[in-house]
Amino acid sequence: MRTPIAMRKRAGVTLVEVIVATAVLVLVTVVILSSIVGSLTLVNRSVRNEPSAASAEKMVDTLSSALSDGITDSTELENLAGATYVADGAFSPGLPTSRQFYFTTVSEAGEDVGYAVYVNVYDSQGEPIALRAYGRLAPVQP
Repeated sequence: MRTPIAMRKRAGVTLVEVIVATAVLVLVTVVILSSIVGSLTLVNRSVRNEPSAASAEKMVDTLSSALSDGITDSTELENLAGATYVADGAFSPGLPTSRQFYFTTVSEAGEDVGYAVYVNVYDSQGEPIALRAYGRLAPVQP
Protein backbone atom coordinates (compact mmCIF):
# COMPACT_ATOMS: atom_id res chain seq x y z
CA MET A 1 0.00 0.00 0.00
CA ARG A 2 1.25 3.46 -0.86
CA THR A 3 1.77 6.12 1.66
CA PRO A 4 0.41 9.66 1.31
CA ILE A 5 3.97 10.96 0.93
CA ALA A 6 4.59 8.68 -2.00
CA MET A 7 1.36 9.80 -3.66
CA ARG A 8 2.41 13.44 -3.44
CA LYS A 9 5.57 12.72 -5.40
CA ARG A 10 3.62 11.22 -8.30
CA ALA A 11 3.56 13.29 -11.45
CA GLY A 12 0.20 14.24 -12.93
CA VAL A 13 -2.64 16.70 -12.80
CA THR A 14 -5.45 16.61 -10.31
CA LEU A 15 -9.10 17.03 -11.20
CA VAL A 16 -9.20 20.38 -9.37
CA GLU A 17 -6.31 21.69 -11.49
CA VAL A 18 -8.08 20.61 -14.68
CA ILE A 19 -11.32 22.34 -13.62
CA VAL A 20 -9.50 25.58 -12.70
CA ALA A 21 -7.53 25.58 -15.97
CA THR A 22 -10.73 24.98 -17.95
CA ALA A 23 -12.52 27.81 -16.13
CA VAL A 24 -9.65 30.22 -16.86
CA LEU A 25 -9.63 29.17 -20.53
CA VAL A 26 -13.39 29.67 -20.81
CA LEU A 27 -13.15 33.09 -19.18
CA VAL A 28 -10.37 34.23 -21.53
CA THR A 29 -12.32 32.91 -24.54
CA VAL A 30 -15.47 34.79 -23.49
CA VAL A 31 -13.53 38.05 -23.09
CA ILE A 32 -11.88 37.68 -26.50
CA LEU A 33 -15.14 36.77 -28.25
CA SER A 34 -17.03 39.66 -26.67
CA SER A 35 -14.30 42.04 -27.86
CA ILE A 36 -14.58 40.67 -31.39
CA VAL A 37 -18.38 40.97 -31.37
CA GLY A 38 -18.14 44.54 -30.06
CA SER A 39 -15.64 45.46 -32.77
CA LEU A 40 -17.81 43.97 -35.50
CA THR A 41 -20.81 45.90 -34.18
CA LEU A 42 -18.85 49.17 -34.35
CA VAL A 43 -17.64 48.42 -37.88
CA ASN A 44 -21.18 47.61 -38.99
CA ARG A 45 -22.52 50.85 -37.48
CA SER A 46 -19.71 52.83 -39.09
CA VAL A 47 -20.42 51.34 -42.51
CA ARG A 48 -24.13 52.06 -42.09
CA ASN A 49 -23.51 55.68 -40.99
CA GLU A 50 -20.78 56.60 -43.52
CA PRO A 51 -23.10 57.70 -46.38
CA SER A 52 -25.22 59.78 -44.00
CA ALA A 53 -22.14 61.37 -42.42
CA ALA A 54 -20.74 62.27 -45.85
CA SER A 55 -24.11 63.72 -46.82
CA ALA A 56 -24.21 65.79 -43.62
CA GLU A 57 -20.69 67.13 -44.24
CA LYS A 58 -21.58 68.12 -47.79
CA MET A 59 -24.75 69.81 -46.58
CA VAL A 60 -22.85 71.78 -43.92
CA ASP A 61 -20.34 72.94 -46.56
CA THR A 62 -23.11 74.00 -48.94
CA LEU A 63 -25.04 75.88 -46.26
CA SER A 64 -21.93 77.55 -44.81
CA SER A 65 -20.87 78.77 -48.24
CA ALA A 66 -24.33 80.07 -49.08
CA LEU A 67 -24.71 81.86 -45.75
CA SER A 68 -21.23 83.40 -46.06
CA ASP A 69 -22.28 84.68 -49.48
CA GLY A 70 -25.30 86.39 -47.93
CA ILE A 71 -28.04 83.91 -48.85
CA THR A 72 -30.35 83.73 -45.84
CA ASP A 73 -33.72 82.87 -47.38
CA SER A 74 -34.73 79.50 -45.92
CA THR A 75 -36.50 78.37 -49.11
CA GLU A 76 -33.43 79.09 -51.21
CA LEU A 77 -31.22 77.31 -48.68
CA GLU A 78 -33.58 74.30 -48.70
CA ASN A 79 -33.23 74.10 -52.48
CA LEU A 80 -29.43 74.39 -52.33
CA ALA A 81 -29.02 71.83 -49.55
CA GLY A 82 -31.79 69.45 -50.56
CA ALA A 83 -33.00 69.48 -46.96
CA THR A 84 -35.82 70.77 -44.78
CA TYR A 85 -35.37 73.99 -42.80
CA VAL A 86 -36.44 73.56 -39.17
CA ALA A 87 -37.29 76.76 -37.33
CA ASP A 88 -35.69 77.26 -33.90
CA GLY A 89 -33.77 74.00 -34.11
CA ALA A 90 -36.79 71.86 -33.32
CA PHE A 91 -35.44 68.78 -35.08
CA SER A 92 -38.10 66.11 -35.24
CA PRO A 93 -37.26 62.45 -35.54
CA GLY A 94 -37.01 61.96 -39.24
CA LEU A 95 -37.73 59.21 -41.62
CA PRO A 96 -34.70 57.19 -42.64
CA THR A 97 -32.45 59.27 -44.92
CA SER A 98 -34.30 62.56 -44.20
CA ARG A 99 -32.23 65.74 -43.90
CA GLN A 100 -32.94 68.77 -41.67
CA PHE A 101 -31.10 71.99 -40.82
CA TYR A 102 -31.34 75.35 -39.14
CA PHE A 103 -29.00 78.28 -38.66
CA THR A 104 -28.56 81.20 -36.30
CA THR A 105 -26.70 84.48 -36.55
CA VAL A 106 -23.51 84.83 -34.50
CA SER A 107 -22.89 88.33 -33.19
CA GLU A 108 -19.90 89.98 -31.56
CA ALA A 109 -20.19 93.42 -29.95
CA GLY A 110 -23.66 93.83 -31.47
CA GLU A 111 -22.45 93.14 -35.00
CA ASP A 112 -23.32 90.08 -37.06
CA VAL A 113 -20.08 88.26 -37.83
CA GLY A 114 -21.23 84.86 -39.02
CA TYR A 115 -23.60 81.95 -38.75
CA ALA A 116 -23.92 78.74 -36.80
CA VAL A 117 -25.27 75.91 -38.93
CA TYR A 118 -26.87 72.82 -37.37
CA VAL A 119 -27.59 69.73 -39.48
CA ASN A 120 -29.31 66.41 -38.79
CA VAL A 121 -29.17 63.67 -41.41
CA TYR A 122 -30.90 60.42 -40.56
CA ASP A 123 -29.30 57.13 -41.54
CA SER A 124 -31.07 54.10 -43.00
CA GLN A 125 -32.17 53.06 -39.49
CA GLY A 126 -33.59 56.50 -38.64
CA GLU A 127 -30.71 57.40 -36.28
CA PRO A 128 -29.55 61.04 -36.51
CA ILE A 129 -26.09 62.11 -37.59
CA ALA A 130 -25.74 65.61 -36.11
CA LEU A 131 -23.18 68.19 -37.23
CA ARG A 132 -22.60 71.80 -36.25
CA ALA A 133 -20.43 74.35 -38.01
CA TYR A 134 -19.64 78.04 -37.77
CA GLY A 135 -18.98 80.30 -40.72
CA ARG A 136 -17.89 83.90 -40.90
CA LEU A 137 -19.58 86.41 -43.14
CA ALA A 138 -17.64 87.41 -46.22
CA PRO A 139 -16.04 90.82 -45.68
CA VAL A 140 -17.82 93.67 -47.40
CA GLN A 141 -15.68 95.13 -50.17
CA PRO A 142 -15.46 98.99 -50.12
